[in-house]
Amino acid sequence: MVTFLIRDFPDLDHLFPVINVFLKKKEKVIILNFEINLNLEKDPKIKYLLKNYEKNLNIYEVYNIKGERFLIDNIIKFLSSKKFKEINFKNLKNLKRENNIIYFTFLLIICYLKKIIFSSQTRIENYLFNEKWAKNIFRKVNITSLVMDDSYYFNFSRPKSLIEICKLNNIKIILMPHTCHMFTRKEDLDNLKSKKLENFYPKIIVTSNKMKQILNSCGINQTKIVNLGSARFSSENLNLLNTIYPKNKDEEKKLIDNKKIRVLYIDGSYDNSVDKISLINEILKLKNIELVVKAHPRGMFIKNQLSNKQKKLTENNTSNFLIDISTPTKKLIDNSDLILGTYSSILVEAMLSKKQIILPKFLIKDHIEFEIFYEKFGFAKISNNITEVIKYINSYSGNSSDQNLESIENFIQDYVYGGRKNSLNILEEYYNLIK
Repeated sequence: MVTFLIRDFPDLDHLFPVINVFLKKKEKVIILNFEINLNLEKDPKIKYLLKNYEKNLNIYEVYNIKGERFLIDNIIKFLSSKKFKEINFKNLKNLKRENNIIYFTFLLIICYLKKIIFSSQTRIENYLFNEKWAKNIFRKVNITSLVMDDSYYFNFSRPKSLIEICKLNNIKIILMPHTCHMFTRKEDLDNLKSKKLENFYPKIIVTSNKMKQILNSCGINQTKIVNLGSARFSSENLNLLNTIYPKNKDEEKKLIDNKKIRVLYIDGSYDNSVDKISLINEILKLKNIELVVKAHPRGMFIKNQLSNKQKKLTENNTSNFLIDISTPTKKLIDNSDLILGTYSSILVEAMLSKKQIILPKFLIKDHIEFEIFYEKFGFAKISNNITEVIKYINSYSGNSSDQNLESIENFIQDYVYGGRKNSLNILEEYYNLIK
């Protein structure tokens, strides 16, 4: 049975279209949820799958699978139960507001225990989630093929015990691209090269020949690298997402009536913090602007993780500024006129929607050897300082003819569709490789 391993909610964006294809073909699918704080069943995409393919879809919370270590496994199961899914330090402010002091103290203890037990890259992790733990999962779940995020495979120790057992049992492992690769960074390449990948045994999917060459230079044999393009940005998946996230007619009318320029800044975790606060403050001085910041899961704009200095940005804001954590990015892009961003694959959504992209390149000035693949195609407005960003915003006309649409199409073919003219067969190729 094909098993998809979910580390975090961004993984679902890339794995979902392939999961859906298997279920459409009446294949049985297992999803293993490895994220302690993620309630998969609340996600609209999972709701859609359960509604349409419930008989063929099994979702396992790996920490709830009963093991043989009586005390340890029961503690893990208790802390990972559904009632504690949203009990964590990120949600501390809401917990304090919604509970009395006694129960809040209890929840605070739960937060600490979850933090200690489920933290990554620790000795505790290696002890608790060892080979014995993984063997139990393998026995309880009928894994015939394992699909997982490539970054989880390369950079985290949690799944390694399960990977080794799959390897010993000749289970095929396919690594899905964590992202539609938009950039390379020297530190990332050095990290890969240090892993001595000559004996790399899974197959790894990439979204462009550029990434195929890069992974080959890091030691992975060409025969192990398959360029299938991006499943997430295939037309079939985007059409399905339009069904799952239907447009709100009242909201659309409000946007049409609103005469302000709507600017969306997609925060990047490598963007310089001081410079991006300065950039936001300058944009907010413009009178005819509405600015939304889409917070990155590892970025500084997750509200309850802001430092006191950064909080001033939200406390002193005007009505034309919003930090958004939960709205699907596709919806934010559809509702925006201008998109600011550096390297996130979310920018592909903007390209497909023919939105004007501004690249504030000075935000990644700390990373000298940082190559952004779409920069050389010439359709993004490259900005080397804040003044240039403001100039591009002020000159925005709303006319798509100002853009080089042919260059956008060329980039999408090369880096999103894997060299194909369109995405019509991408999901079928994923299915055939994984099955």
